[in-house]
Amino acid sequence: MSCNWLVSKLCRPGFASLQLTRLSGRRPSQLCRSISLMPVGSSSRVVSVELKERDLFINWNDSSSVDLPYVFLRDNCQEPVSFDQSAKQRLFNPAFTVDLNIKARRADVKEDGWQLVITWPDGHESRFESAWLAKYCEGKRSMSGQLPVDPYYWGGDYCDKMPRFDFNKLMTEEDSLLEYLLKLESHGLVLVENVGTESNQVKKLCNHIAFPKPTVYG
Repeated sequence: MSCNWLVSKLCRPGFASLQLTRLSGRRPSQLCRSISLMPVGSSSRVVSVELKERDLFINWNDSSSVDLPYVFLRDNCQEPVSFDQSAKQRLFNPAFTVDLNIKARRADVKEDGWQLVITWPDGHESRFESAWLAKYCEGKRSMSGQLPVDPYYWGGDYCDKMPRFDFNKLMTEEDSLLEYLLKLESHGLVLVENVGTESNQVKKLCNHIAFPKPTVYG
């Protein structure tokens, strides 16, 4: 007896995403193992910011720069009225309270670059520590050398076109595992078949790829 899994990739910026790095001359297994969280630089400080139409453009003290969407910043406000630090979850429903076209009224660099304060149209202020911002900017600041993975756009007929992978092949064949990771990155949702009914099969595949990351969603 066996069962199938639907595996999805959380694409919103609030989650650490898998980084597919180009490693010349490496075997597929080494390429798969290179998927990891980008390092977070504790020395990153904000030098200056620029308000754009849909994004906040941030200049860092290492001469790099990155833009973050306003809707992402408002959605991830870390203020006590917006975010419960103990539960690690927001205290509002962004679907009903965050305008997708929201734009910051102003943004101020504070504490010698260690903090950024954003003022929104309704007067609400969001304070972000530079280390927190760097955690979500690091991927964008390190895009060079990554495998080019183009997003696949799908609709109501995706169930018939969804990439399918055999669990046993993923555990034993490096080429299958690499193809699975690439499709998960580009498509966002794939099907793993013939998983079996034994306990901890999900964890077994996770450990085979990299390491499990605990989240508040289980």
